[in-house]
Amino acid sequence: MAAKTYLVVSNGQWPKEEIWRPLVEDSVHLIACDGAANQCLAQNISMDTVIGDMDSLSKEVQIQLQQQPRLQFIHQENQENNDLVKAINWSVEQGATQIEVIGIEGGDLAHQFAAILALCEVPSNTRLHTTDSIIQLIDNTEYNNSSIEKNT
Repeated sequence: MAAKTYLVVSNGQWPKEEIWRPLVEDSVHLIACDGAANQCLAQNISMDTVIGDMDSLSKEVQIQLQQQPRLQFIHQENQENNDLVKAINWSVEQGATQIEVIGIEGGDLAHQFAAILALCEVPSNTRLHTTDSIIQLIDNTEYNNSSIEKNT
């Protein structure tokens, strides 16, 4: 069975294009955590879903996005979870078998820690891509083989 890969774009600094471009191309569904829609528009990347409380989108951008007929808005005001956790959980509900995440770097260090700690709340098929690494929670129910390149 082929992986049903969802890409979640958070509203932070993206890794280098050689990291994020293949993730965009290989995903079957791209979700922007509300403010990340601005970055997707700037990079001319087509989104399938925008999720969150929409507090990071200007009215002008919301109007521009609403003109895209296949774009789905999932308005969630639940303040129990941040937009990243909301997007990952929604991906799981939609049947994602692999979830890739970009846009977690930069800005407030607390937001970066929150993104990493979010891995404790979501399935282990979720990976965070940064400029220098891939971060994934390893659970003890399955075998995982990881490698680290020499001299890194």
